[in-house]
Amino acid sequence: MEHRFSKFTWGAKACHGGPGPEVHHDPPLIFNLAQSVQEKVPLDHSAAEFRTVLPKIERTLAALLQDIATDNVSSADYSQDPSVTPCCNPQHVVCRCEPTNS
Repeated sequence: MEHRFSKFTWGAKACHGGPGPEVHHDPPLIFNLAQSVQEKVPLDHSAAEFRTVLPKIERTLAALLQDIATDNVSSADYSQDPSVTPCCNPQHVVCRCEPTNS
């Protein structure tokens, strides 16, 4: 069986263009994708399947977060080669920095 869980959901896009309010689910919504491919009907919190799957999901999530936390992180040193220095041109397609007001 494949399951999907969600701790947070958001409403549909509002008329002003922003998303609807965020909703935190505790316990999370868990969907059995064999029974609810569209993720319309979450498992009942009191169901045996929910109680069996939730600890597995929690262990998997904890392992993933631990892996991320202990990942080797590198930092680039742009001081040696000026051709790789990040740009700061808001008109440039790949520029991602904010110009300073100095």
